[in-house]
Amino acid sequence: MFRRTAGFCVERPAIGGTSLIFKPETPPEHSWNINETRDFLERAWTEALRQVSSAPVTEMMRYALTGGKCLRGLLLLAVTESCNGSMADACRAAISIEMLHAASLVVDDLPALDNASVRRNAPSLHSRFGERAGILTAHALVAAAFQVISEIPDEPERVLRITGLLAAAIGRMANGELLGPVQWDPAESIASKARVRALKTGALFELAASIGALLAGAGPALTADLAKLGLHLGVCYQVADDLRDDVMSDHERDWLFKENLRNWRDCDRLLHSLRSRLTRQVPLEEWMSEFRTAGSEAGLP
Repeated sequence: MFRRTAGFCVERPAIGGTSLIFKPETPPEHSWNINETRDFLERAWTEALRQVSSAPVTEMMRYALTGGKCLRGLLLLAVTESCNGSMADACRAAISIEMLHAASLVVDDLPALDNASVRRNAPSLHSRFGERAGILTAHALVAAAFQVISEIPDEPERVLRITGLLAAAIGRMANGELLGPVQWDPAESIASKARVRALKTGALFELAASIGALLAGAGPALTADLAKLGLHLGVCYQVADDLRDDVMSDHERDWLFKENLRNWRDCDRLLHSLRSRLTRQVPLEEWMSEFRTAGSEAGLP
């Protein structure tokens, strides 16, 4: 399990290439701590960036990754730990998830889309480094995500499946981005926007839970239920954020509020059914507590 560490060992094969297998040191066990795990994850991606990029791209990639809550990467780690999986393998996958999320935020903020000047209480990446740098950094983060996750030292078939899930999630997120600005038929607007939220935000939460379960060797039924929990949580998070920020009609706001309550009840039911099937409950419960705290800022119930 993840604990406070002194550093990472990077193995290099004798012939060709560089293996990025991070080996966290593990002091005596104690309760899973989400803040220590977040610190560990940040140190891990800093080390990974040194291996997959060079200055000044490294600086811009790290800037894009800095300052977030790491909810998606932490969910992957919590699911793996709750299912008694290898946290060293999960670390690499969690880094990849966070890289994808950071890339999506960089793209969201670009002048051609939201034209946002601030992200995570700091200048957005393109505001600080320029639009060209923003585009190239997003590409570099996606490429790095695939490089890091493809080198997980696991069974080739499992790594191939996980890499495929990563690619599919990127496709779903891209569809959500493309559909987001579309002017919907008013009769279909609410339902259509709900689908976009599932694509844009639900995809990465679902991916994180799925990969965490797969890396731990969870069975198909447990993996599917954990993935479903991730999807519902992602949609809840996005809807709550939309309710806080978006200008919308009273009818749509009322519909979204009720829909979010239904989604949240589904999350509670799923979590209740999962508790007895997990090897350890603490990591996922700790993550849920962090999620509720983060989500309360956006109006989660």
